[in-house]
Amino acid sequence: MRETGSESGRESCSTGRIVRAGVIAAIAASMATVIVYLIASAVGAIPDDLPEAAELVGIPSIVVACVITITVATVAFWIFTRFSENPVKNFVILAAIVFMTSLSSPFSINGASAGLITSLLIMHAVATAIVLYVFTRLGN
Repeated sequence: MRETGSESGRESCSTGRIVRAGVIAAIAASMATVIVYLIASAVGAIPDDLPEAAELVGIPSIVVACVITITVATVAFWIFTRFSENPVKNFVILAAIVFMTSLSSPFSINGASAGLITSLLIMHAVATAIVLYVFTRLGN
């Protein structure tokens, strides 16, 4: 029997399911952003001689950034499922705020090319889309 209302969203999201969703989102977002990075590098959008402020742009840094931010997102989703009447809606709002805020960071890299900035913006968008897809499906 299917429950209705906000209670079904909260009760259907066990801690194990949320952790599993976080792992899936972290793996998928890491893989997707690395693919974007590799494509951008192959077409010359990410130069070999990165500005000093962007020297950490690379596959290991991309994966670490995805894992850390998605771990925080997983904890936030878990909190919302425990204490919110509408966890999915609140998570989407929080994710939108974090995403919009994250869009400023590529522009803060002194000496960054338009290709590098665009590549980083695409990576942020791809990772956010994956996180939203995985967690909103979990809550329904």
